[in-house]
Amino acid sequence: MLVWLLMLAGIMAVWLVMPDALGEKKKKLIFLGFALAILVFILGSRDEYSVANSDVYGYLKWYRRAIALPLNELLEYTAMEKGYLVLNDVLSWFVPWDRFIMYFQAAFCTGVMFWYLYRNVDNVFFAVITYICIGAWQFFLTTFRQAIAICICLIALELIKKEKRSCDIGALLLIILATTIHTTAWVFLIVFIVRGLKLRKGFIAFCVLSVLLISVFIDDLVDIANETLGRGYTAGMQRGNAFGGIVPILIYVGTFVLCFIAWKNDNSFTKDYSFEIKLLALGLCIYVFRYNTTVFERISFYFTPVIAVLLPAAVEHQKLKTERRIITVIGISLCIFLFAYRVVQQYGNYRFYWD
Repeated sequence: MLVWLLMLAGIMAVWLVMPDALGEKKKKLIFLGFALAILVFILGSRDEYSVANSDVYGYLKWYRRAIALPLNELLEYTAMEKGYLVLNDVLSWFVPWDRFIMYFQAAFCTGVMFWYLYRNVDNVFFAVITYICIGAWQFFLTTFRQAIAICICLIALELIKKEKRSCDIGALLLIILATTIHTTAWVFLIVFIVRGLKLRKGFIAFCVLSVLLISVFIDDLVDIANETLGRGYTAGMQRGNAFGGIVPILIYVGTFVLCFIAWKNDNSFTKDYSFEIKLLALGLCIYVFRYNTTVFERISFYFTPVIAVLLPAAVEHQKLKTERRIITVIGISLCIFLFAYRVVQQYGNYRFYWD
């Protein structure tokens, strides 16, 4: 448990001790580099039972099988997505050590997230803390396939935002690649529709329609998810921790309020961040159904990681410097509180794999 808290404290300390004389760009890059190293070491070095979830042990077993079996036998061994099995086979050729998949997943997912944050927000410290504490990072701890698929979709998102045909084709190919890692990545195709919607009445109507459709077809959607994920989710039952779900929802809603104020202060805000606002709204519409079944929480994480960009950006566009400081302190405090709560209630004691 102490290691999880020290991990976050170490990342915060790196930012605090770095002098402003380095310059904004260099400071951002150095901080992200140190934070990446800390996260990859902690995530890659953990025992597979450090988080109360059996998924990590299963991914270690599959990597061991990739080391031991030829590709044709590995592909016939299970109905798991073939892209993920091929990835394991390729990696095992270069590094035939089962722990490597832990470090690879940590480095790839954290690296892509940090790349996305660096491209889209100035206050990378607030962005990194938000990413670690709000929800996506916790999900990435145990869901290797979907975590990799989500990060591939984030790369696709940056291409989709360019609104060029060649970029759209590249983004589509990336989403198809992501579906070979985890089938649920098909849901990210909706981003092409979202791009064409204005952040006005049409988009609000789209969100309302999405909620209504999910409500009407929830049983069918859960059945599809069970078949895709190989799980046994049941619709109509409250699943998951209520407190751990309510706090992120409040932070999402608070972010929308800050975005509205930022737009009032600077009309260009919605132009720069309209995509992130729309994706977070869509993700929230899906996320609230986590109280029906947790499968919707899993799907929402294709969209909600944009909170790590949107919250710091909205704070930066508040009018007064005093307001920005107060909101930043409150926001980071809430993030740390949520992280500490989850460490105590959900993560459990950290153990290094060599212990």
